[in-house]
Amino acid sequence: LAAMGVADTLRVIERASVTSGAVTDDEFRTLLDTYTAMQRKRDPLAAIARRFTLLPVRVAAMVAQDEHHKDVLVALGREVPKKWLAQERKDALAAEGAVDFNTNAILEDESEDCDEL
Repeated sequence: LAAMGVADTLRVIERASVTSGAVTDDEFRTLLDTYTAMQRKRDPLAAIARRFTLLPVRVAAMVAQDEHHKDVLVALGREVPKKWLAQERKDALAAEGAVDFNTNAILEDESEDCDEL
C-alpha cells in the first residue's frame, strides 16, 4: 500500500487508540466485535483480535482492482470492468469449445480502459 501512496490513509486501531482519543471505547468495542465476528465466520477458531486496520473504501477498491478481485469490487458496490467480465465469459466458453465474437470484440476494444472503475 505504501507503493500506491495510500499508506497514510490507513488507521491502525488498538486499545491505545482509545487512550489517545482516536476512537471512543464504544467505537473500539463495536469495531473489534464486528471484526472478530467476521473473522470467526471464516475461521471458527480465530482468536480475538488485538488490533486491526481501517481503510477507506476507495483504497480497498484500488487494491481490489490492482489484484483483480471481482468479488471484493462487487461487495464494495463498485462496477466490475467490462473486460474482466468478458475474459471470464471467454474462458467459460473456451472450456465448452465455443466462441462468442461479441465477447472477443470487447476484449479487443482498445478504447475501453479495463482498469477504470
